[in-house]
Amino acid sequence: MMTEVTNYEKVAQAIVTWVKPRAMALIKQQHPVTTINEYLRSSGYLRNFINFFGIDLINYNVVNELGFLVDPILNRFGGTHITEFLKKIASNEEIIPSTKEIIESAIFEASKRENHKINILGVILDISDLRELKSELDKIEKS
Repeated sequence: MMTEVTNYEKVAQAIVTWVKPRAMALIKQQHPVTTINEYLRSSGYLRNFINFFGIDLINYNVVNELGFLVDPILNRFGGTHITEFLKKIASNEEIIPSTKEIIESAIFEASKRENHKINILGVILDISDLRELKSELDKIEKS
């Protein structure tokens, strides 16, 4: 028997979909990834092993190799935590309009600022990012 997807889960999935490219970009910028890539490129022992398997060290990036892990991690863990957080905001019936109101308010606030960015609990979001999130939420209502 299939269970019906709740509005909480729909909103959580929209947020996860929106977060994924931003998370990937952020991960790629992190120092450990650069360090691992440089280590692999400069290690004499590993270089021979990697060359044997035909890995192009110039273009090698740990995130590109392990990026397939991001989807299940975001969906399983991120989606679960986001869903639980959303349950604290509004009822299942009200979560979509409530979330959209919050995002629209953030867009309005960002539009008033010279740099078109807002800081939400240490996360700086550009107005274009917020509009993309709103677009993801709009897709929920149409489905």
